[in-house]
Amino acid sequence: MVKYKALRQIRLDKGWTQGQAAKEIGIQQSYLSKLENDQALPSLEILKKIATTYHCHISDIAFAKEVKENSNESLGRLFYIGTALILTGFLSIALAYFGIIQNNTAYTYQLSQYENPKHQSEVLIPNFIVTDEFMGEKYREPYQGTDGTYILLGERTISPLINRVFYFVGMILTLMGLALQTVRLVKHKK
Repeated sequence: MVKYKALRQIRLDKGWTQGQAAKEIGIQQSYLSKLENDQALPSLEILKKIATTYHCHISDIAFAKEVKENSNESLGRLFYIGTALILTGFLSIALAYFGIIQNNTAYTYQLSQYENPKHQSEVLIPNFIVTDEFMGEKYREPYQGTDGTYILLGERTISPLINRVFYFVGMILTLMGLALQTVRLVKHKK
């Protein structure tokens, strides 16, 4: 909590208006007014700016215990946000890596034989089928009244666009989370 009466008194002792003091501190005059009237709770950074500008100690303008609690609260939020970003990033990367959203393997099947009923005219059926679904080593597929038997010709690893997007987003989220954790650790050491 800010010692709002002391905050106002120090400013008046310097002979500054709220506008002059706010300009020196680097904040809006309306925000300084709220601080002096106990209508806002400043961050530790703002308190440091005020103390530096007024040439006083933070404990002269705020209760030290509450300043420390606010600082710890801020560090706690950074920890949880950073952790959530890292976990979300890893989840996104895992979804892409394991092909959960879209399969990372394409299967190619070749027509081995087909049956054409005598009462139908010649029907052209595809010689090859490429799919991301495994149908077995051999499978039958009806096509315009005919039955074709397909055998697995091969499989290959592919990289669908959606999986590449998940990789990219996952990397960005993980890096953002690590950056927040680094900021938290640096602030914690101060």
